[in-house]
Parts: sequence; structure tokens; C-alpha cells
Amino acid sequence: MGALPVRTLPLLLALAVLAASCSVLGGDAEADDVDADAAEVDEADGSQDQDEPEDDGEVEQGDEDEEEEEEAGADEPPPEPVDVAPLTGEPVADDVDLDRPVAAVKLDNHPNAQPPVGLDDADIVLTAVIEGGQTRLVAFYHGAAPERVGPVRSAREADADLLPAFDPVVGISGGERSVLNALHQAGITAYAEGTVEGFERDPNRPAPHDLFVSVPALWAAAEELPSAERPWEIDDRDIPDADPADPPEGGDEIDGVEIAFSDSMRAVWDWVDDRDGGHWERTQEWVEWERRDEEPADARNVVIARVPVTPGTRTDASGAQTQELGVLGEGEALVLRDGRAYEARWQKPGPGDHFSFTTPDGDPLPLAAGRTWVELVPLGGIAELQGGDAVEDDEDDLGT
Repeated sequence: MGALPVRTLPLLLALAVLAASCSVLGGDAEADDVDADAAEVDEADGSQDQDEPEDDGEVEQGDEDEEEEEEAGADEPPPEPVDVAPLTGEPVADDVDLDRPVAAVKLDNHPNAQPPVGLDDADIVLTAVIEGGQTRLVAFYHGAAPERVGPVRSAREADADLLPAFDPVVGISGGERSVLNALHQAGITAYAEGTVEGFERDPNRPAPHDLFVSVPALWAAAEELPSAERPWEIDDRDIPDADPADPPEGGDEIDGVEIAFSDSMRAVWDWVDDRDGGHWERTQEWVEWERRDEEPADARNVVIARVPVTPGTRTDASGAQTQELGVLGEGEALVLRDGRAYEARWQKPGPGDHFSFTTPDGDPLPLAAGRTWVELVPLGGIAELQGGDAVEDDEDDLGT
């Protein structure tokens, strides 16, 4: 009996058993018969195997479709970069000139100066104590270009320390010679009424609370100034393709805060939780500040920075002694964002340095994207947290 060819498949073992029961003559014939049977089985088995891969083929086709989609997605161009306002960290419209400098305007905050105009277009606002326990504002503009901002008032000594970091063009009503010299020595470009176009008096407002200025006119007068830059760390988590700062942990949930700059000046910030992520609304004890849409002034961030305030060397026209603010160095602060209050510290090493804000342990404390209001509160002032988990600060004397 001839041996089965080596090339026969294990699958033919069943045929070999069948062949063993039969008389087989001639090895070559046996091999040929088995080969023929094997061919038939191979053909049949092949047809069966072809049925199974059909299902596999469908799966593989799905996988191929997914791979094609992934490859197509990989071939798609990346999303267009989002232009972000340097002062707020928010997306800006295509028509905003990101290369323009910051414009800053000194604003009146006297009861007779209400309501302010153009304040709702500001990206950043600073509040500082002046003579008589009153306050004055500095509004910084970059994203918006209001044609009318005011009432505009004069510069103060602290502006030489507060403004240089922004490299701004500044609109003022004027100032004492010593103050103007200090601004000049600090490298600040400031314009007053009569020096450039864009200033006008409102006959319906009482003097000296009647001066207004155009922000685009200030930009036109100072095209050589550098572009705006980001002043402090801002949480970018809402910006596509950004490298977000970690949102702060901890903090106390609050309803608002009442601030006393002096015995004659108080302001209140209330938290409003809305579909846009919420904001703080500001009122003063004698007036609710009105915006174009008849709503109070608002901000995403409120920073209450405690600063030393000492009597100055001058008196104003009414005989009140000026105040000097210690805004260089570091001190205690409260950072309000997202309906919470965070204990913090502020740092500002020199006039050319921006404020920075950290936790008491020194970790960066980023602000939310949006308008920021920095309240420079005297060490003897009050910042009383209200509602939620708030714990009242010690109520120091209200001296300035």
C-alpha cells in the first residue's frame, strides 16, 4: 500500500479512515484518488470558509470606515486660532485691533458725577481713595472703543505707580504740576483737554463733572505706544485650544461683599448667577450705576487689595489733604470670582510691574476671563463678606 502524500491536509483524516475500510490497489491510484477527494473537500471547505470571512469582511469594512474617518479627520485643517483680548482673556471680534495700546481714563466718582459714561466698556477698573475720603477710578480700554467716556478728572500721585505697567495713553482733565512731572518721569503718555482732539464738555452736567473724552481719539494721538499685553494670570478654560490655568480650589461661597473705603464712601458687590457663568454687580450707597442697558456695572472678578494710605503733602482746591497710596510691594487681598471669595495676596514690585495675585501659600491664583475690578481699600477700611459660607473680616476703624 502506498503512503498518503505529505501534502494532504489534516482535514482529510476522516477520508483516510474511510479509505482504510476499502481495498486499495496501487499507491499512485490511491494517492490520485485521495488527492481528488482532497481537492473536492478543499473546494467544499473553501466555499464554507468563504462564507465565514463574509461576516469578518463586514466587520473589517466597518473598521476600515472608522479608519477612513479618522484619517479624514486628521487631514482636516486645525480650527482657526481664537483671538483673545489681552486684558480680559475673552474672545474678541475680528475687527478689534489687537496691536493697539491700552487707553486709560481717570474717571470721577463723586455723587454729582453719576452716572458714569462708558464704564461698561472698560476691560479693567481700579478704584483708589483720594482726598476727603472719596474715590477716583481708572478705566482701562482695549477691546472696546467708546466714543464718549467720562466724567474725566485729574491725575493723582499714585498714578505714577499704577499706570506704567500698562504702557497706556491716558486721558485726564489735568493735574498739579508735581503730579504731571511724576507722570512724565514715569514715562506715561497723558493728554488733557486742549492738548489733543476728542475732549468735550457736556452742558447738561455741572462743572467740574462735565468733561468727556473719545477713546479712539486717544489712540490716534499715541500710535507709537506698544501693544497691550496680558496683565495677570487668567483662566483660559473657556477658550478653544487654550492651555487653561487650573481653576482655584477652595474659597468660600458668598452672596456678596460690602466695602467701606472711608466713613463717606461705601460700595457693594452682589453675586448674580446667570447662564453666562455669573457676574458681580456693583452699587454705591447713593446711586445704582447705570449702563446702556439700564443694569448696574458688573465684573467677572473683583479683587479687594488692602493698601496703606497716608496723608499726602498737598491740599486740593477745597482744602482737603491729599492721600498717598502704597501700591508697591505686597499685601493681603480677597479675590472674588465664580461666586466665591478666596483669601489671597497681591504683589507689585515696581511701577513697571503688573499686580499679581496668589494664594496665602504663594501659589498663582488665576482670575476668570472677563472684566476685572480692583478695589484698593485702605488698611483701615472694611470688606465684609455676606451670605453663603462668608465669615466677616475684622471691622477695623474706617480711617483712611
